[in-house]
Amino acid sequence: MRNAPFAGVTGLAFSISGVVAFAQTAAANTVDDKRPAIEMTVEQKADYDGWISDLREDFDSWPANQRAYFWLLNPEQRKGFWSLSSEQRTNMVAMTPEQQAQAWQSIMMQLAAQKSAPAKTGD
Repeated sequence: MRNAPFAGVTGLAFSISGVVAFAQTAAANTVDDKRPAIEMTVEQKADYDGWISDLREDFDSWPANQRAYFWLLNPEQRKGFWSLSSEQRTNMVAMTPEQQAQAWQSIMMQLAAQKSAPAKTGD
């Protein structure tokens, strides 16, 4: 399973659609994927090296602008970023800082709600 540590959040339908509509045009003009790899700090490299290989492969497949944006996030937002689809990540990176803040507020509320929801048991 590719995102095993975050399997519980992969099914979330983040309600950033209103914000995303503003960013869709900008998303078409994102940074070229052929840009050189980003340079990680020692701390970032240590985090990266601690991930399972599937997560490293997934991260390495992201465009450079998404990898760079990922490292700007706080640890909780990084967990949320893993749960976004490729399209959602592209839209998030293309948003203005104000739109990103609004989207992160929604994402973090949904993640918190999912954590506090009781586990389903078989009938």
